[in-house]
Amino acid sequence: MALVIVVAVAYFRSRAGRAARSQLQLRAPVFGKIYTMIAICRFCRVFGTMLANGIPLLQSLKISKDSTGNTILARAIDEASEAVRHGETLAGPLAASGVFPPAIIDMIAVAEESNSLDKVLVEIANTQEERTARQIDFAMRMLEPLLLMFMGVMIAFIAIALLVPILRMATTGLQR
Repeated sequence: MALVIVVAVAYFRSRAGRAARSQLQLRAPVFGKIYTMIAICRFCRVFGTMLANGIPLLQSLKISKDSTGNTILARAIDEASEAVRHGETLAGPLAASGVFPPAIIDMIAVAEESNSLDKVLVEIANTQEERTARQIDFAMRMLEPLLLMFMGVMIAFIAIALLVPILRMATTGLQR
């Protein structure tokens, strides 16, 4: 057991392991979307705040990509940064990555055209954080009944496990 834990920890610290963990975080059935939105909100808030404080776009992208906490998102932002360095818009490469939701890409594209990227990014972060908080709250409310049902099944299993030997002893005693 200890060997499995040591190997798993070593794997997830390697480059391939970090990529696998990042992929799992983004694609997990229920919590993947929540995790993705939290990471994107973090990126938008940091990036927008840096732009609002006068830090150049490329430097802001370079710094804010690490705020996501996910190597796949960081790679997508890094590729977008290279595309911006070559004269493209920010929204195009982010959309091509397939990680950012289309609604956020559209808002970034409009903000680039209207030259209000810093304000829109912070507003995206605020709006998406509220939505994500509602999703987390809903998931927690759905978890309560599932836990109650699980506890009920476990209690029924224990009750049956206690009653079956007693009933066997009673039927065995009657047959003698």
